[in-house]
Amino acid sequence: MKNIYTGGTWAGKHPFIKGADLGPSIPIAVITRAKLKWNWLIRFCKSVPSSREPIDGNNGLVFTKGIGEVPIVQMANFSLWKNFEAIKEFAYNSKQHKVAIRNSKK
Repeated sequence: MKNIYTGGTWAGKHPFIKGADLGPSIPIAVITRAKLKWNWLIRFCKSVPSSREPIDGNNGLVFTKGIGEVPIVQMANFSLWKNFEAIKEFAYNSKQHKVAIRNSKK
């Protein structure tokens, strides 16, 4: 695996360094992470079921699994997609996913 993009920090560090530009049609693995503030936890958790709707039956998704560094407040997800376009479509064009992202911040 090679890293093609990194955003934000993980425990204040940048563990991944951009290593390569890859073609748009190869499989892509994604790790996302959100550190949730206690006062936003219930709001975020309520948005999770609807944010999963675009995942169910998504032809671009190969595999996904929620993982956590610290239960409940530091959530992460690993997913494997057929190509970069498939993850972009879900991440940036799914109304439900946008709501979940918004509910994890502030």
